[in-house]
Amino acid sequence: MTNVMKSNTFSGKNIFKNTSWLFFEKIFIMAINFFVSLWMARYFGPEKFGDYNYALAIVSLFSSFVPLGLIGYLVKELSQNPENEREILGTSFLLRLLGGVLGFIISTIVGLSFIKDDDVFILFMFFNIMLLIQPFEVIYLFFESKIQSKVSVMSRLIGFVISSLIKIILILNNSSLEIFGLVYVSEFIFSLILITFYYNKKVINIKKWNFSKDLSKKYLKSTWPLMLSSLSAIIYLKADQIMLNSMSGSKEVGIYAAAVKLSEVWFFLPTIITSSVFPVLISSRENKSEFEKVLQKNYDFLFGLAFFAAILITLFADLIIKYTYGIEYQDSALVLKIHVWGAIFVFMKALLNRWFIIEEMLKFSAFTHVLGMVINIILNILLIPKYGAIGASIATVISYVFSIYLITFLFKKTRKEGIKMTKSFFIFFRIFRNNY
Repeated sequence: MTNVMKSNTFSGKNIFKNTSWLFFEKIFIMAINFFVSLWMARYFGPEKFGDYNYALAIVSLFSSFVPLGLIGYLVKELSQNPENEREILGTSFLLRLLGGVLGFIISTIVGLSFIKDDDVFILFMFFNIMLLIQPFEVIYLFFESKIQSKVSVMSRLIGFVISSLIKIILILNNSSLEIFGLVYVSEFIFSLILITFYYNKKVINIKKWNFSKDLSKKYLKSTWPLMLSSLSAIIYLKADQIMLNSMSGSKEVGIYAAAVKLSEVWFFLPTIITSSVFPVLISSRENKSEFEKVLQKNYDFLFGLAFFAAILITLFADLIIKYTYGIEYQDSALVLKIHVWGAIFVFMKALLNRWFIIEEMLKFSAFTHVLGMVINIILNILLIPKYGAIGASIATVISYVFSIYLITFLFKKTRKEGIKMTKSFFIFFRIFRNNY
Protein backbone atom coordinates (compact mmCIF):
# COMPACT_ATOMS: atom_id res chain seq x y z
CA MET A 1 0.00 0.00 0.00
CA THR A 2 1.37 3.44 -0.90
CA ASN A 3 2.02 6.24 1.55
CA VAL A 4 -0.78 8.17 -0.08
CA MET A 5 -3.26 5.55 1.04
CA LYS A 6 -1.80 5.52 4.53
CA SER A 7 -2.26 9.24 5.11
CA ASN A 8 -4.71 10.70 7.61
CA THR A 9 -7.60 10.47 5.23
CA PHE A 10 -10.27 11.47 7.73
CA SER A 11 -8.83 14.88 8.56
CA GLY A 12 -10.96 17.93 7.99
CA LYS A 13 -8.53 19.14 5.33
CA ASN A 14 -8.83 15.94 3.31
CA ILE A 15 -12.62 15.93 3.61
CA PHE A 16 -12.70 19.48 2.25
CA LYS A 17 -10.36 18.58 -0.63
CA ASN A 18 -12.38 15.48 -1.44
CA THR A 19 -15.64 17.43 -1.44
CA SER A 20 -14.07 20.14 -3.59
CA TRP A 21 -12.94 17.67 -6.23
CA LEU A 22 -16.33 15.95 -6.32
CA PHE A 23 -18.10 19.29 -6.46
CA PHE A 24 -15.86 20.50 -9.28
CA GLU A 25 -16.48 17.30 -11.23
CA LYS A 26 -20.24 17.49 -10.92
CA ILE A 27 -20.38 21.22 -11.71
CA PHE A 28 -18.16 20.77 -14.76
CA ILE A 29 -20.08 17.76 -16.02
CA MET A 30 -23.41 19.42 -15.30
CA ALA A 31 -22.44 22.55 -17.24
CA ILE A 32 -21.06 20.75 -20.29
CA ASN A 33 -23.63 17.97 -20.30
CA PHE A 34 -26.41 20.53 -19.96
CA PHE A 35 -25.53 22.13 -23.28
CA VAL A 36 -24.68 18.88 -25.06
CA SER A 37 -27.95 17.27 -23.89
CA LEU A 38 -29.93 20.30 -24.98
CA TRP A 39 -28.25 20.19 -28.36
CA MET A 40 -29.06 16.48 -28.64
CA ALA A 41 -32.69 17.08 -27.66
CA ARG A 42 -33.07 19.82 -30.26
CA TYR A 43 -31.32 17.66 -32.86
CA PHE A 44 -33.45 14.57 -32.19
CA GLY A 45 -36.78 16.30 -31.56
CA PRO A 46 -39.24 15.06 -28.88
CA GLU A 47 -39.99 11.70 -30.55
CA LYS A 48 -36.42 10.49 -31.13
CA PHE A 49 -35.34 12.03 -27.84
CA GLY A 50 -38.09 9.92 -26.29
CA ASP A 51 -36.73 6.80 -28.03
CA TYR A 52 -33.25 7.57 -26.65
CA ASN A 53 -34.50 7.92 -23.08
CA TYR A 54 -36.84 4.93 -23.40
CA ALA A 55 -33.94 2.63 -24.37
CA LEU A 56 -31.80 4.02 -21.54
CA ALA A 57 -34.65 3.60 -19.05
CA ILE A 58 -35.01 -0.12 -19.82
CA VAL A 59 -31.29 -0.72 -19.22
CA SER A 60 -31.47 1.36 -16.02
CA LEU A 61 -34.10 -1.01 -14.64
CA PHE A 62 -31.54 -3.81 -14.61
CA SER A 63 -28.53 -1.74 -13.55
CA SER A 64 -29.38 -2.49 -9.90
CA PHE A 65 -28.29 -6.10 -10.52
CA VAL A 66 -24.69 -4.87 -10.81
CA PRO A 67 -24.01 -3.10 -7.48
CA LEU A 68 -26.07 -5.70 -5.59
CA GLY A 69 -26.65 -3.06 -2.90
CA LEU A 70 -22.91 -2.93 -2.20
CA ILE A 71 -22.18 0.75 -2.90
CA GLY A 72 -22.68 2.38 0.50
CA TYR A 73 -22.06 -0.89 2.32
CA LEU A 74 -18.74 -1.39 0.54
CA VAL A 75 -17.52 2.11 1.45
CA LYS A 76 -18.37 1.36 5.07
CA GLU A 77 -16.53 -1.99 4.95
CA LEU A 78 -13.42 -0.46 3.38
CA SER A 79 -13.40 2.40 5.89
CA GLN A 80 -13.71 0.10 8.88
CA ASN A 81 -11.56 -2.83 7.66
CA PRO A 82 -8.66 -1.47 5.58
CA GLU A 83 -6.57 -4.54 6.37
CA ASN A 84 -9.00 -6.69 4.36
CA GLU A 85 -9.12 -4.50 1.25
CA ARG A 86 -8.01 -7.21 -1.18
CA GLU A 87 -10.71 -9.63 -0.11
CA ILE A 88 -13.39 -6.91 0.11
CA LEU A 89 -12.65 -5.58 -3.38
CA GLY A 90 -12.13 -8.99 -4.98
CA THR A 91 -15.31 -10.44 -3.52
CA SER A 92 -17.46 -7.42 -4.35
CA PHE A 93 -16.04 -7.27 -7.89
CA LEU A 94 -16.95 -10.89 -8.64
CA LEU A 95 -20.41 -10.53 -7.12
CA ARG A 96 -21.04 -7.39 -9.17
CA LEU A 97 -19.76 -9.13 -12.32
CA LEU A 98 -22.18 -12.01 -11.82
CA GLY A 99 -24.97 -9.52 -11.22
CA GLY A 100 -23.99 -7.63 -14.37
CA VAL A 101 -24.09 -10.75 -16.53
CA LEU A 102 -27.50 -11.69 -15.11
CA GLY A 103 -28.80 -8.17 -15.67
CA PHE A 104 -27.44 -8.12 -19.22
CA ILE A 105 -29.17 -11.37 -20.13
CA ILE A 106 -32.55 -10.39 -18.65
CA SER A 107 -32.36 -6.88 -20.09
CA THR A 108 -31.62 -8.26 -23.55
CA ILE A 109 -34.65 -10.55 -23.35
CA VAL A 110 -36.85 -7.62 -22.32
CA GLY A 111 -35.44 -5.48 -25.13
CA LEU A 112 -36.13 -8.17 -27.70
CA SER A 113 -39.70 -8.46 -26.43
CA PHE A 114 -40.67 -4.79 -26.27
CA ILE A 115 -38.48 -2.79 -28.66
CA LYS A 116 -39.77 -3.12 -32.22
CA ASP A 117 -37.67 -0.49 -34.01
CA ASP A 118 -34.29 -1.90 -35.18
CA ASP A 119 -32.39 1.37 -34.70
CA VAL A 120 -33.75 1.80 -31.18
CA PHE A 121 -32.81 -1.82 -30.37
CA ILE A 122 -29.22 -1.27 -31.53
CA LEU A 123 -29.09 1.86 -29.36
CA PHE A 124 -30.46 -0.17 -26.46
CA MET A 125 -27.81 -2.88 -26.85
CA PHE A 126 -25.02 -0.31 -26.73
CA PHE A 127 -26.48 0.99 -23.47
CA ASN A 128 -26.79 -2.59 -22.26
CA ILE A 129 -23.01 -3.13 -22.44
CA MET A 130 -22.80 -0.83 -19.41
CA LEU A 131 -24.01 -3.68 -17.22
CA LEU A 132 -20.90 -5.72 -18.06
CA ILE A 133 -18.32 -3.01 -17.30
CA GLN A 134 -19.82 -1.49 -14.16
CA PRO A 135 -18.20 -4.05 -11.80
CA PHE A 136 -14.89 -2.17 -12.24
CA GLU A 137 -16.47 0.81 -10.46
CA VAL A 138 -15.48 -0.81 -7.15
CA ILE A 139 -12.18 1.01 -7.67
CA TYR A 140 -14.04 4.33 -7.47
CA LEU A 141 -15.53 3.17 -4.18
CA PHE A 142 -12.07 2.32 -2.87
CA PHE A 143 -10.93 5.91 -3.35
CA GLU A 144 -14.19 7.22 -1.92
CA SER A 145 -13.60 5.21 1.25
CA LYS A 146 -10.19 6.91 1.55
CA ILE A 147 -11.76 10.33 0.93
CA GLN A 148 -9.36 10.66 -2.03
CA SER A 149 -11.52 11.15 -5.08
CA LYS A 150 -9.13 13.29 -7.15
CA VAL A 151 -7.94 10.38 -9.28
CA SER A 152 -11.47 9.08 -9.85
CA VAL A 153 -12.63 12.54 -10.81
CA MET A 154 -9.81 13.03 -13.31
CA SER A 155 -10.43 9.68 -15.01
CA ARG A 156 -14.15 10.36 -15.34
CA LEU A 157 -13.61 13.91 -16.60
CA ILE A 158 -11.22 12.82 -19.34
CA GLY A 159 -13.71 10.24 -20.61
CA PHE A 160 -16.55 12.74 -20.36
CA VAL A 161 -14.77 15.52 -22.29
CA ILE A 162 -13.79 13.18 -25.13
CA SER A 163 -17.34 11.77 -25.26
CA SER A 164 -18.90 15.26 -25.32
CA LEU A 165 -16.68 16.38 -28.18
CA ILE A 166 -17.57 13.29 -30.19
CA LYS A 167 -21.29 13.86 -29.59
CA ILE A 168 -20.98 17.41 -30.93
CA ILE A 169 -19.21 16.12 -34.02
CA LEU A 170 -21.95 13.52 -34.52
CA ILE A 171 -24.65 16.20 -34.31
CA LEU A 172 -22.85 18.42 -36.80
CA ASN A 173 -22.59 15.47 -39.17
CA ASN A 174 -26.25 14.44 -38.81
CA SER A 175 -25.36 11.02 -37.40
CA SER A 176 -27.94 8.34 -36.64
CA LEU A 177 -29.46 7.69 -33.23
CA GLU A 178 -27.70 4.41 -32.45
CA ILE A 179 -24.18 5.87 -32.83
CA PHE A 180 -24.84 8.02 -29.77
CA GLY A 181 -25.29 4.84 -27.76
CA LEU A 182 -21.83 3.65 -28.78
CA VAL A 183 -20.30 6.95 -27.68
CA TYR A 184 -22.21 6.78 -24.39
CA VAL A 185 -20.78 3.41 -23.39
CA SER A 186 -17.28 4.25 -24.73
CA GLU A 187 -17.04 7.13 -22.27
CA PHE A 188 -17.36 4.79 -19.30
CA ILE A 189 -15.06 2.14 -20.74
CA PHE A 190 -12.29 4.68 -21.29
CA SER A 191 -12.67 6.19 -17.80
CA LEU A 192 -12.58 2.77 -16.14
CA ILE A 193 -9.47 1.82 -18.10
CA LEU A 194 -7.74 4.95 -16.77
CA ILE A 195 -8.72 4.43 -13.12
CA THR A 196 -7.81 0.73 -13.26
CA PHE A 197 -4.40 1.56 -14.70
CA TYR A 198 -3.75 4.09 -11.93
CA TYR A 199 -4.91 1.68 -9.22
CA ASN A 200 -2.64 -1.06 -10.56
CA LYS A 201 0.36 1.28 -10.58
CA LYS A 202 -0.14 3.22 -7.35
CA VAL A 203 -2.02 0.89 -5.04
CA ILE A 204 -1.97 -2.79 -5.98
CA ASN A 205 -2.60 -4.87 -9.08
CA ILE A 206 -6.20 -6.02 -9.24
CA LYS A 207 -4.89 -9.52 -10.02
CA LYS A 208 -3.97 -9.69 -6.33
CA TRP A 209 -7.56 -9.25 -5.23
CA ASN A 210 -8.92 -12.29 -3.44
CA PHE A 211 -12.37 -13.83 -3.48
CA SER A 212 -13.77 -14.91 -0.14
CA LYS A 213 -16.68 -17.30 -0.04
CA ASP A 214 -17.45 -16.30 3.55
CA LEU A 215 -17.46 -12.61 2.67
CA SER A 216 -19.70 -13.22 -0.33
CA LYS A 217 -22.23 -14.97 1.89
CA LYS A 218 -22.02 -12.15 4.41
CA TYR A 219 -22.50 -9.47 1.75
CA LEU A 220 -25.41 -11.19 0.06
CA LYS A 221 -27.08 -11.80 3.41
CA SER A 222 -26.47 -8.24 4.62
CA THR A 223 -27.13 -6.30 1.43
CA TRP A 224 -30.08 -8.01 -0.21
CA PRO A 225 -32.35 -5.31 1.27
CA LEU A 226 -30.13 -2.68 -0.37
CA MET A 227 -30.31 -4.52 -3.69
CA LEU A 228 -34.09 -4.62 -3.38
CA SER A 229 -34.00 -0.92 -2.49
CA SER A 230 -31.90 -0.11 -5.54
CA LEU A 231 -34.15 -2.10 -7.85
CA SER A 232 -37.29 -0.52 -6.39
CA ALA A 233 -35.80 2.97 -6.55
CA ILE A 234 -34.80 2.58 -10.18
CA ILE A 235 -38.20 1.17 -11.09
CA TYR A 236 -40.04 4.14 -9.66
CA LEU A 237 -37.52 6.51 -11.22
CA LYS A 238 -37.67 4.95 -14.68
CA ALA A 239 -41.01 3.14 -14.83
CA ASP A 240 -42.75 6.42 -15.63
CA GLN A 241 -40.84 6.76 -18.92
CA ILE A 242 -41.46 3.14 -19.87
CA MET A 243 -45.16 3.41 -19.00
CA LEU A 244 -45.42 6.73 -20.83
CA ASN A 245 -44.00 5.12 -23.95
CA SER A 246 -46.54 2.29 -23.85
CA MET A 247 -49.53 4.50 -22.96
CA SER A 248 -48.77 7.80 -24.70
CA GLY A 249 -45.93 7.21 -27.18
CA SER A 250 -42.32 8.29 -27.67
CA LYS A 251 -43.08 12.01 -28.05
CA GLU A 252 -44.63 12.19 -24.58
CA VAL A 253 -41.54 10.44 -23.21
CA GLY A 254 -39.40 13.11 -24.87
CA ILE A 255 -41.49 15.91 -23.31
CA TYR A 256 -41.26 14.30 -19.89
CA ALA A 257 -37.56 13.42 -20.17
CA ALA A 258 -36.68 17.00 -21.12
CA ALA A 259 -38.33 18.33 -17.96
CA VAL A 260 -36.86 15.62 -15.74
CA LYS A 261 -33.33 16.29 -16.99
CA LEU A 262 -33.67 19.92 -15.95
CA SER A 263 -35.34 19.00 -12.67
CA GLU A 264 -32.63 16.47 -11.78
CA VAL A 265 -29.62 18.31 -13.17
CA TRP A 266 -28.56 19.31 -9.66
CA PHE A 267 -29.29 15.99 -7.94
CA PHE A 268 -25.54 15.44 -7.68
CA LEU A 269 -25.36 17.86 -4.75
CA PRO A 270 -26.85 15.63 -2.01
CA THR A 271 -24.70 12.73 -3.25
CA ILE A 272 -21.53 14.80 -2.88
CA ILE A 273 -22.54 16.18 0.51
CA THR A 274 -23.59 12.87 2.01
CA SER A 275 -20.65 10.95 0.51
CA SER A 276 -18.19 13.29 2.15
CA VAL A 277 -20.00 13.47 5.48
CA PHE A 278 -20.59 9.70 5.65
CA PRO A 279 -17.19 8.80 7.18
CA VAL A 280 -17.70 11.62 9.70
CA LEU A 281 -21.08 10.21 10.67
CA ILE A 282 -19.54 6.77 11.13
CA SER A 283 -16.74 8.11 13.34
CA SER A 284 -19.13 10.24 15.45
CA ARG A 285 -21.63 7.41 15.96
CA GLU A 286 -20.44 6.73 19.50
CA ASN A 287 -21.17 10.31 20.59
CA LYS A 288 -24.97 10.35 20.36
CA SER A 289 -25.48 14.10 20.82
CA GLU A 290 -22.84 14.97 18.24
CA PHE A 291 -24.20 12.37 15.85
CA GLU A 292 -27.73 13.77 16.11
CA LYS A 293 -26.44 17.32 15.71
CA VAL A 294 -24.55 16.47 12.51
CA LEU A 295 -27.64 14.77 11.10
CA GLN A 296 -29.94 17.71 11.83
CA LYS A 297 -27.53 20.25 10.38
CA ASN A 298 -27.26 18.26 7.17
CA TYR A 299 -31.03 17.76 6.91
CA ASP A 300 -31.43 21.53 7.32
CA PHE A 301 -28.83 22.31 4.71
CA LEU A 302 -30.19 19.82 2.18
CA PHE A 303 -33.75 21.08 2.61
CA GLY A 304 -32.75 24.73 2.27
CA LEU A 305 -30.76 24.01 -0.86
CA ALA A 306 -33.60 22.08 -2.51
CA PHE A 307 -36.27 24.58 -1.48
CA PHE A 308 -34.54 27.63 -2.92
CA ALA A 309 -33.75 25.84 -6.18
CA ALA A 310 -37.34 24.57 -6.51
CA ILE A 311 -38.71 28.11 -6.01
CA LEU A 312 -36.44 29.58 -8.68
CA ILE A 313 -37.10 26.81 -11.21
CA THR A 314 -40.87 27.03 -10.68
CA LEU A 315 -40.89 30.80 -11.25
CA PHE A 316 -38.83 30.64 -14.42
CA ALA A 317 -39.79 27.22 -15.86
CA ASP A 318 -41.51 28.64 -18.97
CA LEU A 319 -38.53 30.77 -19.88
CA ILE A 320 -36.10 27.97 -19.07
CA ILE A 321 -37.84 25.55 -21.45
CA LYS A 322 -38.26 28.21 -24.17
CA TYR A 323 -34.61 29.20 -24.25
CA THR A 324 -33.16 25.74 -23.74
CA TYR A 325 -35.16 23.06 -25.53
CA GLY A 326 -37.16 25.37 -27.79
CA ILE A 327 -40.79 25.67 -28.82
CA GLU A 328 -41.13 21.94 -29.64
CA TYR A 329 -40.80 21.21 -25.92
CA GLN A 330 -43.12 23.93 -24.56
CA ASP A 331 -45.32 21.28 -22.87
CA SER A 332 -42.32 20.38 -20.67
CA ALA A 333 -42.69 23.62 -18.64
CA LEU A 334 -45.63 22.49 -16.51
CA VAL A 335 -44.06 19.07 -16.03
CA LEU A 336 -40.91 20.80 -14.76
CA LYS A 337 -42.87 23.03 -12.35
CA ILE A 338 -44.40 19.96 -10.71
CA HIS A 339 -41.49 17.50 -10.84
CA VAL A 340 -38.91 19.86 -9.32
CA TRP A 341 -40.65 19.84 -5.90
CA GLY A 342 -39.79 16.20 -5.48
CA ALA A 343 -36.18 17.34 -5.06
CA ILE A 344 -36.85 18.37 -1.45
CA PHE A 345 -37.45 14.76 -0.50
CA VAL A 346 -34.76 13.35 -2.78
CA PHE A 347 -32.16 15.58 -1.14
CA MET A 348 -33.08 14.52 2.38
CA LYS A 349 -33.36 10.86 1.36
CA ALA A 350 -29.67 10.91 0.42
CA LEU A 351 -28.84 11.52 4.08
CA LEU A 352 -31.54 9.15 5.32
CA ASN A 353 -30.02 6.36 3.23
CA ARG A 354 -26.66 6.89 4.91
CA TRP A 355 -28.38 6.73 8.29
CA PHE A 356 -30.03 3.44 7.31
CA ILE A 357 -26.60 1.96 6.57
CA ILE A 358 -25.05 3.16 9.83
CA GLU A 359 -28.01 1.93 11.89
CA GLU A 360 -28.10 -1.33 9.90
CA MET A 361 -31.72 -0.76 8.92
CA LEU A 362 -31.37 -2.03 5.39
CA LYS A 363 -34.64 -3.95 5.48
CA PHE A 364 -36.55 -0.79 6.32
CA SER A 365 -34.71 1.05 3.54
CA ALA A 366 -35.82 -1.66 1.13
CA PHE A 367 -39.38 -1.35 2.38
CA THR A 368 -39.47 2.41 1.71
CA HIS A 369 -38.27 1.92 -1.84
CA VAL A 370 -40.76 -0.86 -2.51
CA LEU A 371 -43.53 1.35 -1.13
CA GLY A 372 -42.44 4.22 -3.36
CA MET A 373 -42.33 1.92 -6.37
CA VAL A 374 -45.82 0.53 -5.73
CA ILE A 375 -47.37 3.96 -5.15
CA ASN A 376 -45.64 5.38 -8.22
CA ILE A 377 -46.78 2.56 -10.50
CA ILE A 378 -50.38 2.70 -9.25
CA LEU A 379 -50.52 6.47 -9.68
CA ASN A 380 -48.94 6.23 -13.14
CA ILE A 381 -51.62 3.74 -14.19
CA LEU A 382 -54.30 6.12 -12.95
CA LEU A 383 -52.84 9.42 -14.17
CA ILE A 384 -50.84 8.81 -17.36
CA PRO A 385 -53.76 7.76 -19.62
CA LYS A 386 -55.53 11.07 -18.92
CA TYR A 387 -52.71 13.51 -18.17
CA GLY A 388 -49.66 12.02 -19.88
CA ALA A 389 -46.34 13.49 -18.78
CA ILE A 390 -48.03 15.81 -16.27
CA GLY A 391 -49.63 12.80 -14.60
CA ALA A 392 -46.27 11.03 -14.41
CA SER A 393 -44.70 14.04 -12.68
CA ILE A 394 -47.53 14.22 -10.13
CA ALA A 395 -47.17 10.50 -9.44
CA THR A 396 -43.44 10.89 -8.86
CA VAL A 397 -43.75 13.71 -6.32
CA ILE A 398 -46.54 12.01 -4.36
CA SER A 399 -44.59 8.75 -4.19
CA TYR A 400 -41.57 10.67 -2.81
CA VAL A 401 -43.69 12.26 -0.07
CA PHE A 402 -45.02 8.90 1.09
CA SER A 403 -41.93 6.70 0.72
CA ILE A 404 -39.32 9.15 2.01
CA TYR A 405 -41.07 11.34 4.57
CA LEU A 406 -44.43 10.08 5.84
CA ILE A 407 -43.29 6.47 6.15
CA THR A 408 -40.76 7.39 8.86
CA PHE A 409 -43.56 8.25 11.31
CA LEU A 410 -45.03 4.75 11.21
CA PHE A 411 -42.13 3.16 13.11
CA LYS A 412 -40.62 4.11 16.45
CA LYS A 413 -36.96 3.87 15.45
CA THR A 414 -37.34 5.97 12.31
CA ARG A 415 -39.71 8.53 13.81
CA LYS A 416 -36.87 10.71 15.05
CA GLU A 417 -35.60 11.03 11.46
CA GLY A 418 -39.08 12.09 10.37
CA ILE A 419 -39.04 14.69 13.15
CA LYS A 420 -35.65 15.95 11.97
CA MET A 421 -36.98 16.33 8.42
CA THR A 422 -40.07 18.13 9.77
CA LYS A 423 -37.83 20.52 11.72
CA SER A 424 -35.94 21.16 8.49
CA PHE A 425 -39.18 22.33 6.86
CA PHE A 426 -39.21 25.12 9.45
CA ILE A 427 -35.51 25.96 9.23
CA PHE A 428 -36.14 29.57 8.19
CA PHE A 429 -38.56 30.10 11.08
CA ARG A 430 -36.03 28.54 13.48
CA ILE A 431 -33.28 30.83 12.22
CA PHE A 432 -35.55 33.87 12.61
CA ARG A 433 -36.59 32.82 16.12
CA ASN A 434 -32.99 32.24 17.23
CA ASN A 435 -31.88 35.61 15.89
CA TYR A 436 -34.75 37.60 17.35
